[in-house]
Amino acid sequence: MASEIIKRKSYGWKVDVYGFGLILWEMVAGTIPYKDTTPIQAAFAVVHKNLRPTIPNNCPPAMRALIEQCWSSHPEKRPEFWQVAKVLEEFETLVACERNLDLLQYPTCLDHRKGLRHWI
Repeated sequence: MASEIIKRKSYGWKVDVYGFGLILWEMVAGTIPYKDTTPIQAAFAVVHKNLRPTIPNNCPPAMRALIEQCWSSHPEKRPEFWQVAKVLEEFETLVACERNLDLLQYPTCLDHRKGLRHWI
């Protein structure tokens, strides 16, 4: 759950982007996040310590960057879903052609209006 929900602040659809980032992490890690903590402990750590699950070392850098952007503690820094979809389409193309994501190392361009990385 995104920290703005836990804090009972107003929130918008970017909480779903946060949740999607966790789903991507689950797919990469092959497990569920915070499995050794209670829901209360996990919520406290997310809000007060900015805790996020550890991304496995073998995660391609581009996927790592996408996950980290999706679960940013600042909703305005999370990508919009159309951006996530374009990134995943690019990943699909690279995997189909090259069999891995290693060629897409680090996205570097920034949208200075929103502080979001442009991936494509």
